[in-house]
Amino acid sequence: MANDSDIRILHIKFAGSTMETGHVDAVDFAHTVSASAELLKFIAKGVESTKDKEVSVDLIATREGSFEADLAIVIRDIAEVAPALIPLLIDGRVISSTKQLIDIFKQLIQVKKFLKGEKPNKIEIVQNNGSPHVAIHGNSGTINVNVATYNLLQTEGASKKLHKIVQPLLKEDAELDSIEILEENEESVQISKPEAHYFEKEEELQMIEHKVRGIITAMDRKTYNGKISISDKRINFEIEIEDIKKLDKVVDGLIESMKNKIAITIMGEAAFDFESNLKHIKIKDIEKDSQLFDS
Repeated sequence: MANDSDIRILHIKFAGSTMETGHVDAVDFAHTVSASAELLKFIAKGVESTKDKEVSVDLIATREGSFEADLAIVIRDIAEVAPALIPLLIDGRVISSTKQLIDIFKQLIQVKKFLKGEKPNKIEIVQNNGSPHVAIHGNSGTINVNVATYNLLQTEGASKKLHKIVQPLLKEDAELDSIEILEENEESVQISKPEAHYFEKEEELQMIEHKVRGIITAMDRKTYNGKISISDKRINFEIEIEDIKKLDKVVDGLIESMKNKIAITIMGEAAFDFESNLKHIKIKDIEKDSQLFDS
């Protein structure tokens, strides 16, 4: 590995009754390790200091007789990043980019554990000496996370990848008791078997009612997922409608917008990031231009 790389090691440990016999399901273990690598790379794309860098996650040889894995997170050519971004300064401490990725990785897990599968009661932005963070209020109190963590929780991908990481714990016949994420000289994060159910919900952290106008540019007719172009941005959408007649009306309207490249107004629940940028919308209904002027 190059000397100018930013490198950090993340340790993943399986614990459970099967460990006593010296056996673990190979597919389960590989699944969690692979999903962890996917999530780390996904986080890197959403963090300012790493989104344009080459980030690799390499598996280091496991210790004989154990079911543990060391992941080496590597950011190469880090010296070429704009000086304003590296080193990262948080509360007076210099934080490397790889350290930031791991901190976000762990915070994503901590938020899921904290909320216990429920939606937050309230989310607020808190300014601390000019450095904002996000306070997430739940039934058991409040957890504070950085802005990057909140923004990732408002995307489609983060929760889905977290769900993949814990899937071995969700198997009915699994003798696995926990998955632990460790970092040298730092507090570990552990997901127990009962806690794994908190990760099953894959929706965004906070959704609000929203109406927006744009042109449908892509749609899968099997899943009804697609993209809508709003100004110069393409936003992912999905359709959440149980009434068949209403669903047919909405799908027909979206297809018409896509075929004829005409604008349409969609209504539903939307997720926004810290800077109020629309990230994703679940469509509940539509309005065509003629409907907008109906009495």
